Amino acid sequence: MSTMEAQWPKHIAQRVSESIRADVEAMICTSRLARKNNCIALIDKKDIQIGQLLGAGSFSEVHEVQLGGGRRVAIKYLKRDLLDQPENFRLAAGELAVEAHMLAAFDHPNIIKIRGWAASGVHSFAQGRNDSFFLLLDCLDETLEQRLEKWQTQSPTINKALSRPLQHDILDFWRRLNSGYNSPMDQMATEIHLFHIKHQEEMYLEKLRICGEIASALAYLHEHRVIYRDLKPSNIGFLNNRVQLFDFGLSRELPTPSLDEPFLMSGKIGTLRYMAVEVACLQPYNVAADVYSWAMVAYEIMALTKPFSGWTRDMHSQMVCGMGARPPLNHHGVFVAPPFQAILQQAWHQMPHMRPSIAAVRHDVQILEHQQMQLVLELMKSNQFQQRTSQQDRAGRQAPSRTSSSCTSSTAMTNESWD
Repeated sequence: MSTMEAQWPKHIAQRVSESIRADVEAMICTSRLARKNNCIALIDKKDIQIGQLLGAGSFSEVHEVQLGGGRRVAIKYLKRDLLDQPENFRLAAGELAVEAHMLAAFDHPNIIKIRGWAASGVHSFAQGRNDSFFLLLDCLDETLEQRLEKWQTQSPTINKALSRPLQHDILDFWRRLNSGYNSPMDQMATEIHLFHIKHQEEMYLEKLRICGEIASALAYLHEHRVIYRDLKPSNIGFLNNRVQLFDFGLSRELPTPSLDEPFLMSGKIGTLRYMAVEVACLQPYNVAADVYSWAMVAYEIMALTKPFSGWTRDMHSQMVCGMGARPPLNHHGVFVAPPFQAILQQAWHQMPHMRPSIAAVRHDVQILEHQQMQLVLELMKSNQFQQRTSQQDRAGRQAPSRTSSSCTSSTAMTNESWD
């Protein structure tokens, strides 16, 4: 069947729809999750207009939709090419239905909100179209993957600025000196140094906040006996600068109330560089796998480099799974603050039972965040004091007329080439 038709014959659609419905009913009847969101709208597909593509995964795609009052939401449905693969379509449809069931039961500030779904529910699949069943979700501002790319672009500039005063700052000091303002060089250097150090410390505080909010979302899932299984920067977004965990298609409820008991679930689920060693090795696993994945994502946030970048699957299997290799924390151009290093080393421990709970991780990160907030506030006070002192010095001095020699020196300094 050509995907251009975008629709199955009625008898095929009916058969696949019944199979999907049976899968979903079997899942729901054993679920411990109770629906909390009673404001989920039932939407008829013909009442909405699909906008631009926002993103796509292996089996689904997400588009922008404008609702009444100009409100933007995202619509998620299965890809058209799955119509050529009835079995994969059935599996992907089940994952989308699982995601809808879970999101309707979740209520956490760092988990994306579901706003509506197809009016006929999973029965919509009987229409035989890839987009007959859909979810309406909050429309995110950006993903963590996009933010990290932005930070990586800015990082060399920031590091250069922190290593020495900026060119225009030095030129400004030179002009002030030659116009009769003879403030000591160390005062100017202190102003510049404090400004850039403050920027660096504010960035570290922002990273701690993000890591803490991701841990908070995972802790909520684990409290509800749900394992996420696919944590990575492309599945973490931001709405009004608040972390939003999304894409729950691979998430599963644990079969028993115990969080410590490992279970034999599908192996090699997720993305290899973020995947816990026990998952990669097809061993039984539990929520500790999410803790490991959190550590890898948190490492990328702090170091601004992907864990195991350039490694092959064989290298990962031998070095990470077999020998316990982990990303560098303080060499090869990478530096992670020592207090955070300790959190990472515990969270990505080779032995799952030696890893802390994600709730404990969240607690430790929040302590660091509080300490960092105090440091940033102190730096802000210091910077404000330096600025006030400089302004008072300038106001209290009468600049003498400049000599021709000083003008010449200033011009030479301005025209000099700097790296």
